[in-house]
Formats: sequence, C-alpha cells, structure tokens
Amino acid sequence: MIDSYSIKKDFPIFNAPGGRGRDLIYLDSAASAQKPLSVIEAMSAYYSGYYANTGRGLYWPATAASKALQAAREKVAGFIGADSPEIIFTGGTTSGINSLANSLLFSSLSEGDEIVVSVLEHHSNFLPWKQWCQDRGARLRVVPLTEDHTLDVEAFGELVGKKTKLVALSAVSNVTGAVQEIRKMVDVAHAKGVPVLIDAAQWVAHGPVDVREVDCDFMAFSGHKLYGPTGIGVLYIRSDHHKKLRPFHFGGGMVMEVSEESMTFKDSPGKFEGGTGNIAGAIGLAAAVEYLSEIGMEKVHPYLSSLTRYLKQGLQGMEGVDLVGDTDNQGPVVSFLTEGIHPHDMAGFLGEKGIAIRAGHHCAQPLMSSLNLIGTCRASLGIYNHEEDIDKLLDGIREAREFFI
Repeated sequence: MIDSYSIKKDFPIFNAPGGRGRDLIYLDSAASAQKPLSVIEAMSAYYSGYYANTGRGLYWPATAASKALQAAREKVAGFIGADSPEIIFTGGTTSGINSLANSLLFSSLSEGDEIVVSVLEHHSNFLPWKQWCQDRGARLRVVPLTEDHTLDVEAFGELVGKKTKLVALSAVSNVTGAVQEIRKMVDVAHAKGVPVLIDAAQWVAHGPVDVREVDCDFMAFSGHKLYGPTGIGVLYIRSDHHKKLRPFHFGGGMVMEVSEESMTFKDSPGKFEGGTGNIAGAIGLAAAVEYLSEIGMEKVHPYLSSLTRYLKQGLQGMEGVDLVGDTDNQGPVVSFLTEGIHPHDMAGFLGEKGIAIRAGHHCAQPLMSSLNLIGTCRASLGIYNHEEDIDKLLDGIREAREFFI
C-alpha cells in the first residue's frame, strides 16, 4: 500500500498557502491531476539548462534536447508495454483522436460505412467520429449500456459488421468510473477484421496498462491526467499500421526527401510528428511516468480501488445522496446526486470550503441523455488523496444539505 501522506508532500500545490486560508482538498483528478515537483523541475531544467530544438542541431544543447526527447519516448513506451516508434506525441487525447481520424478515414470512409462508439464516450471520442460520418454519409453506431452501466458486449457484437471501419471505445467512463470489458470487445472486433481505438485518458493513471495484453490497434491518452503537463499526450499506433496511415501534419522534420515531383516520408514516429512538438511537455510527461513507476503502478491500483470503496460507502450511507452508475469494477471516479441540490450549487458550496469536485455533464452528454440527467457531482481520486480528504468531502455535503434544505 502506498503512503499518500508522503506522496502529497511531493506536490507543491498542497504545500502552498491555501486559498482564503484553507487547505486544498483536491478531488478532481479526472479533469486534471496535480503535478509533482519532479515534473516541474524536469521541464524547468530543459528550458533553463539545455533548451534547443530537436533533431537537426549539431551543437550541445540541441543534441542534449534530442537525447532527452528520445529518452522520454522510450520511458513512455515502456510504461504501456509498447515499442518506442509506436509512441506518437500529440497535444493530448483530443488531439490524438482527431489526428487519427483525419489520417485513418481520409481515404477510406465512404457513404454507407459505419463507425462504432458507445453511449458513455467523452465528447473527444464521440464528436470526431460523428462529424466524419456526417460529412461522408456514413453511420455512427452507438453501443448501449446494461443495467449496471457497463457497455452491452452482446449488443456490441451485433453492431460490429462488414461495414464497420473502426471501433472507438473508452476503457473507463469519465462520469461513472465504470471499467469496461475492453479486451473482450477488442477480440470481437478483430474477429471481424475491424481495428480498435481505446480512449485511455481515465485508465492509464490508475494501474498497469499493457497495450500488448489489450491487443488494441490504437490508444490515446493525455499527460495532464497522468500527473504530467498540459498540452502533451500520446497516440499509440501499433507498428503494422505505420505504413498504411497518412501523416497527420505536413511540415518540417517528417520527410526523408521532397522535390517538386515527389516526397518520401520518414518512418514512425517522425512521419506523424511534423513541425516542432511540445519538447518540454514530453520531458515532463516522462518525468511523471518515472515518478509513477517508482511508486509502482501495481501498488497504485489497489490503493485507489480501496479509496474508491471508502468514498462510495461514505456516500451510500448519507441521507438524500444517490450514486450514479454504481458498479463493482470501478475506477476512482464517482458521480453522485444530492436530493434538492443542483450539482453546480453543491460544487460551488464545497469550493468555498476548499473542496474541489466537478459538476455538470462532464463532456458526456449522450450518456447524460441516456440516464435522463442534466448533470452530476463528480469526485475523482489521485495518489495524493487519503481517507481524511473523503471525510472532509462527506462533512461538506452534510453542511450543504443543512444550508440548502
């Protein structure tokens, strides 16, 4: 079991003077996780100690930066069980998914084709596919939920067919925290010759993830939910897709040779990383991965699972509070409703006490519509949280009920 009290000391924001004299109880890591000092220092070291562009310069800061970027790619690859060339640095999950959509569907999606997503997707893994289907006259097929708020695997198997060009699914719901049977659905899709993208934005920070075990074709996630910086993310592209995909962006650094008559692209990852990327962000992401690896993702998962159970038990024991999407296999994301109190009012009340939760539709309006809800309160946990944080949340909810009702 990890020591969250010691870990919390590694995060400068928790050591800073609290807002309005209060300590910060941060329960919004699903939106964005806080950053350990090692991440901040790694990025600062690049900017202040060896800043230069990568890949071309022959002077020492440029060679140092190039080595750091390659080392970052290798660390991130190792973190998810991939090979280094399979790691494409992007601007985040949204950027990675949109880039893949533009590359994969540009010449392959036609009228009558289909793309399969699910009703619980974050808008980042729903809107790009919906737009492409709308533009090309294709059909978006949506996997429904079962009564326990997990994806209906049987219905999924019926939706995937000869016309399906891609399956795009979230591993973990950003609203309910429900962990999906991803490998089972990957196997179903692959049996029908359909590639699969996994949105792992709410997955990679909570426990070990191995792309070989999942057997997906593509995987996207963001650095800022993984205790790394904003503006950096990863798109994993399995090596057998490298030559088939067109580049995402056209520009400097991604060609071997270009003339008026022809152009020859580099192998991955260069082919997919045209222009100057977020070098500092990649270095910061690598520092976050190293930090988590030192803690041990095999320890992170049981700790967060235990803390999630403690949170759910506390909420379940409160009068007038209902959990949304309570499941047995759940990540550290818990949505709830409080009778007589709008989610935004609850979040605002708690915010005044220094307790950070999220309220609203969480960029998952199709799911909200299917649940007949306008929104929820959402508490999401990180490695710096402990039971005392949850106790303060529960006390805050009780005070809110006394205030509003």
